[in-house]
Amino acid sequence: MKYLGFTNGSADCGKGHVERLVLAIDASPSMHDTDWPPSRLQAATEAAIALVKRKTQIAPHDEVGALAYANSSWWLAHPDVVGKYQNRTCRSIKRISTSGATNITSALLRAKPVLLERRSRSLLDRLIFPGTATESAKVIPRIILLTDGHHNDDSDPLPAARDLKEAGVCIDCIGIGGSPNDVDEDLLKEIASKHADGVTPRYAFIGDKSELIQKFEELAGRITR
Repeated sequence: MKYLGFTNGSADCGKGHVERLVLAIDASPSMHDTDWPPSRLQAATEAAIALVKRKTQIAPHDEVGALAYANSSWWLAHPDVVGKYQNRTCRSIKRISTSGATNITSALLRAKPVLLERRSRSLLDRLIFPGTATESAKVIPRIILLTDGHHNDDSDPLPAARDLKEAGVCIDCIGIGGSPNDVDEDLLKEIASKHADGVTPRYAFIGDKSELIQKFEELAGRITR
């Protein structure tokens, strides 16, 4: 499976399919670090909301959801039509709270069944948002996984990442913090999907809040294949 890049196409781009995007946000205690004022967690929240708003502008038929992960993972907002549920999704993201540890495996496993399911929309949603997922529509699944630390659970996230990628899920990994040493870059590069060259991982380390927001607005664009 090749991921060719992003498009910032109009609201009717990709007629006949939708993109289902899950934001997986690290909720470990280190996200309260204040090297990114007021905190890394606040920066991640603002970036996620910026992505939701940008996605609403360029592809309102797409689905966006968010989950948090620490010792375990939990849904903040299940993926739903971003143009209809933007405000609800943003409110849910703002309610993120932290817990102990950084369990990336849990985040990937939590997202998997939702990303790969094929849901029928209500008749009303199909009329208002004709590009949303139906039994015949093509769903393009994506994960954007953000972390500021190292996976420190006994589980191995690589098999879960491999299964997702083999099923057609595109994974972008974003490391944040004071320096790349704050995260396990080697692991995140292995978890991430590859760019169109088949070699370069879809991974980036981001060193400040403004750059993170800019990156997430960029990631709001649809992936073309």
